[in-house]
Amino acid sequence: MSLDLAVETPKIAIEGSELNKGSRTFELALVLFVALSQPLLNSSYVFIYGSKNSATYSNFHYLFMIVHEVGSLLLLWYVLSRSGRTFSSLGLRISFRGFLSGLGLVAGAFVVYFFAWYLVQFVHKLFFGAYLAVHSPSFSFPRASWALVVPMLLLNPLFEELIVRGYLMTELRERTGSTFLAVAASALIQASYHLYQGLPAATCLLAGFLVLSTYYARTKNLFPPVIAHLAADLRLLSLIR
Repeated sequence: MSLDLAVETPKIAIEGSELNKGSRTFELALVLFVALSQPLLNSSYVFIYGSKNSATYSNFHYLFMIVHEVGSLLLLWYVLSRSGRTFSSLGLRISFRGFLSGLGLVAGAFVVYFFAWYLVQFVHKLFFGAYLAVHSPSFSFPRASWALVVPMLLLNPLFEELIVRGYLMTELRERTGSTFLAVAASALIQASYHLYQGLPAATCLLAGFLVLSTYYARTKNLFPPVIAHLAADLRLLSLIR
């Protein structure tokens, strides 16, 4: 019996060592992909074309976004898998009912957004005597190949909702016990990287994001916010000229 144990122990140690080695290799590759893929693509573009001109760079603009978001989602998947979780653990469960709920959710979010916009305009008019000029965010969405535009529009809602809504809110609520903090932090962070549209527009988007975050906090269902986000993003097609 003791001889059998002596023989089996090295085998177990070797298997554990190989597993750890494979895991560390994957972690290294994933971190390098997320950290260096965009700089490498950008460097390759400048090396080949010399300057960021016209439509060619526009295609790279969307390619950068796709690579970054795919890498980030892979990293999230890996982090979740280490604790035995999946995307469905965050509430991403596809269903027809969830699709319909998403359409209703985007309608509600738009109502809140436009109410916030009219309130901002009213306050600005009251204090400064004039309404705010409307700035189009179209400069951030240049014309490019539909082969890149369409995947980006489909990928972006998953990227934002899984990371900034599902993952962030779940982690904050588990660590702090505060649903209010989780809702507020998610909406504020999401609004912060929409400041390219201007502070007034980002403020109104904050109101809409609060609707999505509150819905998720109450239902733990992430699929309707993904559908709502996708429906809202489809309006960008009119900006990509």
